[in-house]
Amino acid sequence: MKVTVTAVGIAGRDPELKFAKSGKPWAKFPIAVTERIKENDEWVDGNTTWYDIYSWGSTAESAAEYVEKGKRVIVHGTLKRNDWENDEGVTKTTLEIAADTVGLAPFPPRGGGSRSKGSSKPRSVPRTDVAEPPF
Repeated sequence: MKVTVTAVGIAGRDPELKFAKSGKPWAKFPIAVTERIKENDEWVDGNTTWYDIYSWGSTAESAAEYVEKGKRVIVHGTLKRNDWENDEGVTKTTLEIAADTVGLAPFPPRGGGSRSKGSSKPRSVPRTDVAEPPF
């Protein structure tokens, strides 16, 4: 079953731009998505989940140009769970998103108010279709 997700998180490092044997570009980078929970009438950070993001074609090129470690990004694509064994024989799980789109997301206003007059518009990464995987 194909699961489509939209995730908003913080880039864990700059995207790595690589090229398949066919010459088609692809990029990989992780994002951290932290849930917000309400405790004692205050919003606090909850659990953080890491996702490996993969993109292809012009989406990969745009991600490599605009996404940087620490930037807030929004990703839409297909979720995949990857189970694997480490060197000690322990089963680990990686969550991956094959990204249809990648863009920069604005940070929400502080204190729940509206955006201040002096703030600038966020840059966004152009939307593109998914290209073939690099493997």
